[in-house]
Amino acid sequence: MQEEKNEKQVQIIINARPFSVKRGKLSFQEVVRLYYGTFDENPNVVYTVSYKRNIHTPSISMVLGDDVQVIEEMMFSVSKTDKS
Repeated sequence: MQEEKNEKQVQIIINARPFSVKRGKLSFQEVVRLYYGTFDENPNVVYTVSYKRNIHTPSISMVLGDDVQVIEEMMFSVSKTDKS
């Protein structure tokens, strides 16, 4: 039973921290929530998210509404800016 659960999980890296997520697609908002614990809807808060499939590929930017198929050890960079 435990092996089945582990097979459905992949480890991703967000800002050098490991996270275990369900295999499948991950949205822009889900990446932000994983790292910050919440997604602030305030228009003065801007999130920037990019990802790399591995260390040899270029970074790809995500915008609100995007999602991406996660793979083992995929790397994300997430930042939060308050315009106020």
